Amino acid sequence: MTGHTPGPWRDASMLFSAGWRCIVNLPGGRSIDIADPQNRMTDEEDRANAALIAAAPEILAERDRLRLQVQDMQKVVDIAVKMAQSEDGHDYICSLIDAAGAYADKQAAKETA
Repeated sequence: MTGHTPGPWRDASMLFSAGWRCIVNLPGGRSIDIADPQNRMTDEEDRANAALIAAAPEILAERDRLRLQVQDMQKVVDIAVKMAQSEDGHDYICSLIDAAGAYADKQAAKETA
Protein backbone atom coordinates (compact mmCIF):
# COMPACT_ATOMS: atom_id res chain seq x y z
CA MET A 1 0.00 0.00 0.00
CA THR A 2 1.48 3.32 -1.03
CA GLY A 3 -0.90 5.68 0.68
CA HIS A 4 -4.34 6.32 2.05
CA THR A 5 -7.13 8.82 1.68
CA PRO A 6 -6.15 11.79 3.85
CA GLY A 7 -8.34 12.59 6.84
CA PRO A 8 -10.40 13.66 8.47
CA TRP A 9 -12.59 10.59 8.27
CA ARG A 10 -15.92 10.65 10.13
CA ASP A 11 -18.04 7.85 11.57
CA ALA A 12 -21.44 8.18 9.90
CA SER A 13 -23.01 4.91 11.08
CA MET A 14 -26.75 4.56 10.72
CA LEU A 15 -29.27 2.13 12.17
CA PHE A 16 -31.39 0.38 9.57
CA SER A 17 -34.06 -2.22 10.22
CA ALA A 18 -31.53 -4.95 9.36
CA GLY A 19 -29.07 -3.52 11.88
CA TRP A 20 -26.25 -1.00 11.88
CA ARG A 21 -24.79 0.03 8.58
CA CYS A 22 -21.37 1.41 9.42
CA ILE A 23 -20.16 4.08 7.05
CA VAL A 24 -17.08 6.29 7.12
CA ASN A 25 -17.35 9.66 5.41
CA LEU A 26 -14.20 10.72 3.57
CA PRO A 27 -13.15 14.16 2.34
CA GLY A 28 -14.73 15.28 -0.91
CA GLY A 29 -18.17 13.90 -0.08
CA ARG A 30 -17.20 10.25 -0.59
CA SER A 31 -18.16 7.50 1.83
CA ILE A 32 -17.41 3.81 2.28
CA ASP A 33 -19.35 1.01 3.93
CA ILE A 34 -17.21 -0.76 6.49
CA ALA A 35 -19.56 -3.31 8.03
CA ASP A 36 -22.01 -5.82 6.69
CA PRO A 37 -25.24 -5.95 8.76
CA GLN A 38 -25.55 -9.66 7.95
CA ASN A 39 -22.27 -10.53 9.71
CA ARG A 40 -22.36 -8.14 12.61
CA MET A 41 -21.90 -8.71 16.30
CA THR A 42 -23.43 -6.07 18.58
CA ASP A 43 -24.40 -2.45 18.04
CA GLU A 44 -21.65 -1.41 20.45
CA GLU A 45 -18.98 -3.41 18.60
CA ASP A 46 -20.11 -2.05 15.22
CA ARG A 47 -19.90 1.53 16.50
CA ALA A 48 -16.48 0.89 18.08
CA ASN A 49 -15.15 -0.59 14.82
CA ALA A 50 -16.44 2.39 12.84
CA ALA A 51 -14.84 4.85 15.27
CA LEU A 52 -11.52 3.00 15.11
CA ILE A 53 -11.49 2.97 11.32
CA ALA A 54 -12.47 6.64 11.20
CA ALA A 55 -9.49 7.45 13.46
CA ALA A 56 -7.00 5.68 11.15
CA PRO A 57 -5.42 8.88 9.68
CA GLU A 58 -4.82 10.32 13.16
CA ILE A 59 -3.41 7.01 14.42
CA LEU A 60 -1.04 6.88 11.44
CA ALA A 61 0.14 10.46 12.04
CA GLU A 62 0.81 9.73 15.72
CA ARG A 63 2.75 6.58 14.81
CA ASP A 64 4.93 8.60 12.42
CA ARG A 65 5.53 11.31 15.05
CA LEU A 66 6.56 8.73 17.64
CA ARG A 67 8.82 6.96 15.15
CA LEU A 68 10.74 10.21 14.54
CA GLN A 69 10.99 10.84 18.27
CA VAL A 70 12.42 7.35 18.86
CA GLN A 71 14.95 7.88 16.05
CA ASP A 72 16.09 11.14 17.69
CA MET A 73 16.40 9.40 21.04
CA GLN A 74 18.42 6.56 19.47
CA LYS A 75 20.92 9.10 18.12
CA VAL A 76 21.43 10.46 21.63
CA VAL A 77 21.89 6.95 23.03
CA ASP A 78 24.40 6.04 20.32
CA ILE A 79 26.47 9.14 21.07
CA ALA A 80 26.29 8.49 24.82
CA VAL A 81 27.51 4.90 24.40
CA LYS A 82 30.37 6.03 22.17
CA MET A 83 31.40 8.70 24.63
CA ALA A 84 31.12 6.35 27.60
CA GLN A 85 33.80 4.25 25.97
CA SER A 86 36.23 7.18 25.84
CA GLU A 87 38.36 8.51 28.68
CA ASP A 88 36.61 11.90 28.74
CA GLY A 89 33.21 10.29 28.44
CA HIS A 90 31.75 10.91 31.89
CA ASP A 91 31.62 14.70 31.69
CA TYR A 92 30.40 14.58 28.13
CA ILE A 93 27.64 12.09 28.98
CA CYS A 94 26.47 14.38 31.78
CA SER A 95 26.21 17.23 29.28
CA LEU A 96 24.31 14.96 26.87
CA ILE A 97 21.85 14.00 29.59
CA ASP A 98 21.27 17.68 30.31
CA ALA A 99 20.78 18.36 26.59
CA ALA A 100 18.36 15.44 26.27
CA GLY A 101 16.33 16.78 29.20
CA ALA A 102 16.20 20.22 27.62
CA TYR A 103 15.13 18.66 24.32
CA ALA A 104 12.35 16.67 26.03
CA ASP A 105 11.14 19.82 27.79
CA LYS A 106 11.11 21.68 24.47
CA GLN A 107 9.11 18.90 22.78
CA ALA A 108 6.62 18.77 25.65
CA ALA A 109 6.14 22.54 25.40
CA LYS A 110 5.43 22.25 21.66
CA GLU A 111 2.84 19.53 22.23
CA THR A 112 0.97 21.55 24.85
CA ALA A 113 1.03 24.77 22.80
